[in-house]
Amino acid sequence: MKQKLLALINDENPKNPYNDTELASLLHTTRYEVIRLRKKYGILDYRKRRLPVLYETIKQMIEVQKHMTTADLTSRLVENGFNVSRFLVSELRETIEETLAVPEAALFSEPQYHIDRKDEMIGQHGSIEQQIKKMKAAILYPPYGLHTIVSGETGTGKSMLVDLTFKQLKREGLISSDKKIIKYNCADYANNPQLLASQLFGYVKGAFTGADSEKEGLIREADGGILFLDEIHRLSSEGQEMLFTVIDEGKYRKLGQSSKPSDINIMIIGATTENVNSSLLETFKRRIPMLIELPSLKHRTIDERFMLVARCLQCEANAIQKSICVRSECLVNLLTYPCKGNIGQLKSDIRVAVANGFLRTIEDLSDTIKLEIIDFGKSVQDGFTKDLLLESVEFYREHGITIKPGNDEVEYVDEKNIYVMPNEIFTTFKDRYERFVSQGLPMSLVDNLIYREFDYRLIKMIKTIKSKNGPFIKAYKHETAGCNPYAIQIIDGLERKVGSIDPDIKRCMFITFEDVIQKVKAEWQFINYRMTRVEKTLLMEYSIAQEVMEDLENHYGRVFPMELMGIIALYLKNNADRTEKERLVRIVVITHGDIGREIAKVVNTFLSEQILDWISIPLNLKRETYVEYVLEKIAVIEEDNLLLLVDIGSLLMLGEIIANHTEKQTKTISRVDLAIALEAAVKLKQENITLTEIYDYIKRKARVDDRKDIGKAKQGDNIIVVSCITGQGAAIGIKTYIEDNYPNITARGIKVLPIGVLGQDLEAYINEIRKHNRIIACIGAVTVQIEEVPFIKIEDIMQPNGSDMLNKIIDSTLPKLLPDNGTQVNCYYKNAIFEKVSCRNKEEAIAKIADKLCDMQYVTDAFRENVIAREKAISTHYKNGTAIPHTYSKYVIKSVIAIAKLETPIYWAENYLCDMMFLVALKDEDTKALKGLSKLINNEVTLKRIKEGNASEIISIVTNRRS
Repeated sequence: MKQKLLALINDENPKNPYNDTELASLLHTTRYEVIRLRKKYGILDYRKRRLPVLYETIKQMIEVQKHMTTADLTSRLVENGFNVSRFLVSELRETIEETLAVPEAALFSEPQYHIDRKDEMIGQHGSIEQQIKKMKAAILYPPYGLHTIVSGETGTGKSMLVDLTFKQLKREGLISSDKKIIKYNCADYANNPQLLASQLFGYVKGAFTGADSEKEGLIREADGGILFLDEIHRLSSEGQEMLFTVIDEGKYRKLGQSSKPSDINIMIIGATTENVNSSLLETFKRRIPMLIELPSLKHRTIDERFMLVARCLQCEANAIQKSICVRSECLVNLLTYPCKGNIGQLKSDIRVAVANGFLRTIEDLSDTIKLEIIDFGKSVQDGFTKDLLLESVEFYREHGITIKPGNDEVEYVDEKNIYVMPNEIFTTFKDRYERFVSQGLPMSLVDNLIYREFDYRLIKMIKTIKSKNGPFIKAYKHETAGCNPYAIQIIDGLERKVGSIDPDIKRCMFITFEDVIQKVKAEWQFINYRMTRVEKTLLMEYSIAQEVMEDLENHYGRVFPMELMGIIALYLKNNADRTEKERLVRIVVITHGDIGREIAKVVNTFLSEQILDWISIPLNLKRETYVEYVLEKIAVIEEDNLLLLVDIGSLLMLGEIIANHTEKQTKTISRVDLAIALEAAVKLKQENITLTEIYDYIKRKARVDDRKDIGKAKQGDNIIVVSCITGQGAAIGIKTYIEDNYPNITARGIKVLPIGVLGQDLEAYINEIRKHNRIIACIGAVTVQIEEVPFIKIEDIMQPNGSDMLNKIIDSTLPKLLPDNGTQVNCYYKNAIFEKVSCRNKEEAIAKIADKLCDMQYVTDAFRENVIAREKAISTHYKNGTAIPHTYSKYVIKSVIAIAKLETPIYWAENYLCDMMFLVALKDEDTKALKGLSKLINNEVTLKRIKEGNASEIISIVTNRRS
């Protein structure tokens, strides 16, 4: 089988390699067997095998024609024989364009960074690219800019964002050279509105006691430019209201001025560390159209944080005119320690360390400052105790850096201490221990450093031990036949206690035991240090290591070093990590829009760890393309076991598609909210748990029932069977999607039945259905053979016009009479239809219509505030430019669905424009009206008629729609 597999891969088209399903078909085996063989023989999946030739082709094309659009580039690639998506091409293009200016020899070596680019904000082409684009758009918006609020935690760079964006626009000639920014800190006179007004607006002579002459205010000084109000949340309510006339009319009066107000043309930019919704007046917020939120340091990439560190070090090197060296262990910690004060605190912590290092150079007359762990403050040192085995810092673990004054490039220092041979562990342990102690570090910190470092070194050693040409060739070739017989006996005893030991780990353990036995016999000077962190954290492993220690001492009649117990425990820990790969689970939140990102940010912040990943499906993405978008995002996640938390039922099908197109196993839970996400993340962080275990646990906690809404077939029904490998819950998601997007299914009275392929006798189940009903189609990700029943793939039903086959099958059935009109609930009234509603944001739209419903006694006074409060918690934008805000039935007097056509579209959520609002106010007994509303909105033709019709026509349309 191996030879056949290799022969197929050697002969495949490099532009479109065989995927696992195709290989399975050619080899007459299962896809899972192909995946197993690929992993066993180190063969990459088809995307990674295609990447080199695709990368080079894109690079050549954009070198020839730099301004080619991504759409054209994708078309050219398809013409050249590649089967690629626009999303993949876009991501590769960005990577290539960033690296084209970099010498090829440096592309896959060390990160290149020029520190002197101080006129650019770090992350301008990365994590804060969108924020900078928004800032530029706000400043350039005619005629004088859009008023803006920049929010973010302390130290995230809000003022810097404004300053550097402003300078760039000037340098590029996009704004006039004489335009200026006037800055004012609102905290100065936050509690004294009179003084605040005098500073901002100025005053005339005699306006108050002491006003001996007329004075211009900051607003006049900023005329034609920007007034930057830092800490704008410190403005009192009166202070915010003072700015209303300036914002609304472009006019102001000085204190004491009785004549007509003066004209003013300014853009106001406010900066705040507080929640905008709770710290500013509602009437003030709605006057500020642009809101920009800056991410905290922990949400920036490692490379961006490295650039920040390098820039801070360069500033210090220039100030003191000395070179600064940072060892890899210190550098990694600077890139990963929790820095609550963000960039501001990072600068301060680096300055403290440099100051301590500078003192040593005065004493030893050195021109170079060599930063050590002891130089950093406690908050930074605490970060050294964390287990940070992040692949994103892999390069920095093996390289220190040197920053020289006046030099705009980072010099990397290759440190050869990252690897440790199995027979050098105790020598290395002694060197590292003595070095840490000599620095004067507290013993608790030394213990944590030793634990973290040796855990990482052993992982590196085990990962690379198969390298035939690497530093571990001796360990790889080491055979047990030549080992000390008692070392073999020790390993055999360990396997009886913990189960099988990974062969690579076993080789390393043999050599380590031989080394320690020889050193004990030679009376080598050990540290004899008890690794307390290991003892406390790896209780079971350390207990087993103690038994091994006792056996060794009894057998040889000698004292063995205490650190041996810690080393054995770490070996056993890594063995458990290797043999329990099914416990490597990743939680991914997948939602439409940015809801998932916000949930993940809250959970990750709360747990101080990146537990959740998220995929935000752009709202303007068509349904037939978002699957490819999600697959591209999933491909970069390393774990093979994924718990998917999705927002609405139709996304349940993603788990099935991901499992079918990748090597990953999936479980999916719908209707994700913050509580479910936090519960899952806490469980995963606290316990070594499998995918099935965490899925079952969350189902129990959230009372998620995969079998709800399944429905039963009645005698004589036409049936569409939806099959899923990953469980009936995913099948229910596909059922929901089909019923929403193929409205003729309901009109024809067709029943959709979801089934799970695994865990039941599928043939018996199908035969039972067919006794009294007709199965007209089967839909799924993996083909299910039902005699004389056509099979349709999930991807086909998501095409823009739907599946031709499914539409023909539906149309071939006889229509079923719908219920009589009288059974339906009438919730539409002519006086609750509003045309050309003028509003600037969704809160204003909700407030206007809710107040009218209140006046007409459809709802209570509390209805409006509760709808707005729920909207802040989760956006109610739906589809086709509509939104469906709502709240609890206890605020409803008489059921109504108000229809509001907006005069101009507004942004209901990021990247989602809304031009029609259905404000839902239903009593509990009338909620079945929602089903009719859903069908109405999903039918684009009917919705278009509603948007174009008047109130009378709309009533007629919705009445016909219900009939």
